[in-house]
Amino acid sequence: MIRIYRTSGWAKKEGRWLVPQRIEVRVGSGHVKLDFTGALITQPLLRIDAKVGSGGLKLLTRPGIVVDTDDVEVRSGRVKVSAPWGPDVPVILRIDVSGKVGSGRLKARPPRRNFGQWLLRRPRPYQLAPP
Repeated sequence: MIRIYRTSGWAKKEGRWLVPQRIEVRVGSGHVKLDFTGALITQPLLRIDAKVGSGGLKLLTRPGIVVDTDDVEVRSGRVKVSAPWGPDVPVILRIDVSGKVGSGRLKARPPRRNFGQWLLRRPRPYQLAPP
C-alpha cells in the first residue's frame, strides 16, 4: 500500500512505478498527481481511498484503464472522469476511487498532447492560390 499525505505543495508518482493494490491519498490545499501512463500494472484492480480538501487529485490514465468514482462524496468541489477510448479497448486496470472531495477537485483523464502535437493536428484554413 502507498500512502500520500499532502497538506500543501505537490506530490507526484510518475514514470515507471509499480501500481499496488491500494493507495491512500490525503490532500489539504496541495495537489497530488498519479500518472499511470508509464506505470507497471501487475493486477487488475486498484483501490484508492481519497480525501481531498481544497486541493486536487489528478489521475493520468492510458487506454485500458477504467476509473470508477461512484463511491466519492462531493461537497462543493467536483469530480470529472474523461476516457476518450471506446468500449473495444480491453481493460487492463480498474481503479475504484472512494472517499470525499470538499471544495477541491478529483480529475481522471489521459495526458494532454504537447504544443507541437497540437500544432500538427489543428485545423488549417484553406488558402487560395495566387492568381
